[in-house]
Amino acid sequence: MNRTHLNSARTLLVTALAATLAVGCSRTPVPASQGPRDLGPVTAAAFKGGKPATVSVPYTSRQALARFVEAGLEVWYVDQDARRAFGAVTAEALPELQRAGANVRLVQAPGPGAYNDFDKGYRTYDQLKADMQALAARHPEFVRFVDIGDGWEKANGRGDRDVLALHIGKGDVSKKPAVLLCGNHHAREIVTPEIVMRIADMLAAGYGKDADLTHYVENRDIWLVPMVNPDGHRLASEGRDWRKNTNPTNGGGRSAAPRGPGWTSTATTASSGAAQARPPGPPTRPSGGRGPSPSPRPRPSSASSRAASGRS
Repeated sequence: MNRTHLNSARTLLVTALAATLAVGCSRTPVPASQGPRDLGPVTAAAFKGGKPATVSVPYTSRQALARFVEAGLEVWYVDQDARRAFGAVTAEALPELQRAGANVRLVQAPGPGAYNDFDKGYRTYDQLKADMQALAARHPEFVRFVDIGDGWEKANGRGDRDVLALHIGKGDVSKKPAVLLCGNHHAREIVTPEIVMRIADMLAAGYGKDADLTHYVENRDIWLVPMVNPDGHRLASEGRDWRKNTNPTNGGGRSAAPRGPGWTSTATTASSGAAQARPPGPPTRPSGGRGPSPSPRPRPSSASSRAASGRS
């Protein structure tokens, strides 16, 4: 891929991210009593110790937000009602962000990025599946909806969720360079399925209209898997602070107890080979919740893996 196409691909990813944040993030503002307090314009003192500053930036459109992301704004949260993005910026990125037209305001840390809620702007597994099927139905000439394997719970008779993919490509793709994008490895990373779906939507809508997007569709074998961890995502969508999948094994053997936020295990002597679980208490940090760990992610069946790789 030449430099023009590399730059276009980067722009595609940045635009998809910004548009996803603008659409998928919380549509209900954080109450003033809980939200960040405006501390005024950003000054050099905000970067004491070389750390990024926690900021808020108003935006007028998705395109403007995309420019700010491109300029170096790390978005944590978007308040759609107030049309304001919250996040972090480094001292090096601040001038570029200001040149892009951003009115950068310092806010008290940690800001709303510390809140861990599942907003209804994000899609559940069932909603995502329906949208993937609908996209493939609208563009049957170059988009296929593919079930590439069972989730862990379905494989073990405990659920009905599959690992789903969109296969995008025009004509015979068997000898074309392959591209694989996966989202939602960790259950509570709920923005990542939206980003992968945004890329699918952009490729489908841009085919035949945008030269770069048309080039990708016609010259690549593209596999998009928005949700590789459907079982863990279900727990996150129910408000659980969950990280892994739902496989209860630990290092090849069953763990001593179910794990969630606050559960830790400490190894005993090598001869016992056992782990002792400690009853749950307050998590050591807001992001400390996790499901069973370590445990394998849901994997496609061997036949599905061969299909994804183009082997028979």
